Amino acid sequence: NDGLVNASSTNTKIKGLSIARVGDEVIYADGTTSKIISGAGTACVVEGLSVALVGSRLENGDEIIESPNTTIAIRIYKDQPLPQNFLSHD
Repeated sequence: NDGLVNASSTNTKIKGLSIARVGDEVIYADGTTSKIISGAGTACVVEGLSVALVGSRLENGDEIIESPNTTIAIRIYKDQPLPQNFLSHD
């Protein structure tokens, strides 16, 4: 739906961009907003909150489908368990 994430992390940045985290809002062109409700879980926490990822869900059911960050990735091997709360939105 062409929303933009309003990342609230001000102390930690990647290549000058603030890091989006669970609880941050996505703002849509029509002015509506929705909060990010899932993220990396314990695999990546910044300033006490789970980092949002491509695949993170929003309260309205939308999903983050792209990111300007192309330098950092979380690698999870198929023979290892998922980190606690990884992309969990229940």
